[in-house]
Amino acid sequence: MKRIKENFSEQGILFSNHYVGDRLKKNDEVYLFKDLIDKLDISAIINSYSPEGGSMFAPVDQLAIITFAMFKGVTSSVMMADLVRNHLQFIYLAGGHIIARRTISDFRIKHKESIRKIFESTVDMAIDCGLVRKDELFALDGAKFEANASFSKTRRKKEWEERQEKIVEYVDNFLEEWEKQDELEEGIEEKIPFASDAGYNKGKNLEYLDKEKNIDPYVSMFDRSGKNDLEENKFHKENFTFDEEDECWICPVGEKLEFMKEHLKDGKKYTLYGCQLKKCIYCPHRDECVTTKEDTKKGYRTIDDDGYLIYRKEMRKKMELESSKKIYAKRSGCVEPVFGQIKNNRGMKRFRLKGLEKVKAEFLYMAIAHNLGKIMKHKPAMIQ
Repeated sequence: MKRIKENFSEQGILFSNHYVGDRLKKNDEVYLFKDLIDKLDISAIINSYSPEGGSMFAPVDQLAIITFAMFKGVTSSVMMADLVRNHLQFIYLAGGHIIARRTISDFRIKHKESIRKIFESTVDMAIDCGLVRKDELFALDGAKFEANASFSKTRRKKEWEERQEKIVEYVDNFLEEWEKQDELEEGIEEKIPFASDAGYNKGKNLEYLDKEKNIDPYVSMFDRSGKNDLEENKFHKENFTFDEEDECWICPVGEKLEFMKEHLKDGKKYTLYGCQLKKCIYCPHRDECVTTKEDTKKGYRTIDDDGYLIYRKEMRKKMELESSKKIYAKRSGCVEPVFGQIKNNRGMKRFRLKGLEKVKAEFLYMAIAHNLGKIMKHKPAMIQ
C-alpha cells in the first residue's frame, strides 16, 4: 500500500507540497486577469489607507476577487467569500487567505469614490490595446436595473418626474465633462460621431450637443406613442417654421404666430406664440390644427416654446437622412450588447446596494470586470 498517497485534508497542510497555481491549468484565465489587475492604476485606493495599524489584506487582491467574481457572474459578497474558501481561482487571487464577506462588502462600499479612477484606467488600457479609437462611434444607451429598495421607498409620479429631471441634469454634466476633455485634446479637427437612443432627446441635451464643436450627434427622436409623427400630423408644432427676423412661428399654410407672453409651467419657462383669431376661424385646416383643449377654448392655434423646439426640429430633420440612419444603425451593435452581456451573462439584473453613490460604484465594479474581460478576449498578446 506504499503506492497510495496519504490524505492530508485533516492536517491543515493541503497545499503544503504544492503551489496553489499548480492545480490550475497553465493557460487559466485567472492568470491573465490577475496580470491585468496588477497593471491598473489603483493608487486612489492605496493612498486612502494609513501606514499605521494592524495587518490587512492587500487592496489589489480584494479588487481582483470582486471584479473577477463579477466577470464570472457573481455579484454577492457572501458568494464571493465562499469562492475564496473553496474555488482554486479565487484561492489563488486571495493568496491563500480566507477573506470574510464583511471585509469584501466593506471594501466595495469604502472605495465607492476611488473606483471611478480605476474604471478610467481600464479604458486607458483598452485604448493602448487598440480596442478604442477616437474616430469611431461613441454610443449611449439606457438600461433598467431593479433597485434594492423596499415598497416603502416607492415614489409618486411627481417625485419620479423630479428624478427624471435630475437624470437629464446628470447627462448634461457628463457631456460638460466630455467638453473639458476635448479642450485638453487640441488638434482634433474631425467631429466624433455620438449616438444615443430616444431617452436622451431632451431639449437641454440637444441644445448642448448642437453647440459642441467636437461631437457629431445622432439622437433618436422616435416617439412610441405616435403623437409626434410629423407625417401623420401635418400641423404638429415641429412642422412650423421659426422666422428669426420677425421672431414669430409660421404655420404650414403661411400664417404667422406672433409673440404673446412668457410664462412658467411646471417650473419651466415658456414663450407663447399665437395666431390671430380671425385667421384661424376661416382657415380650411382649422380642425386639423386647433386640437388641444386650450386652443379649442381660445379658438386659435398657439405654440408653447420651451426654447428647445428648434433643436428638436433640427435633430428630426438630420435623423431623416439616409447617411444618419446608417451611422445610427451602428449604435445597436456598439452599446446594446454590453448591457445584454452584463445582465444576462454576468447576472447583474438587480443592484445589491442602496443609495445612488453606492449603486454607481457597484456598476463601476461591473464595468471594470466587463472591460477587463474584453481586453482578455481580444488582445491577450499585447498585455503579457
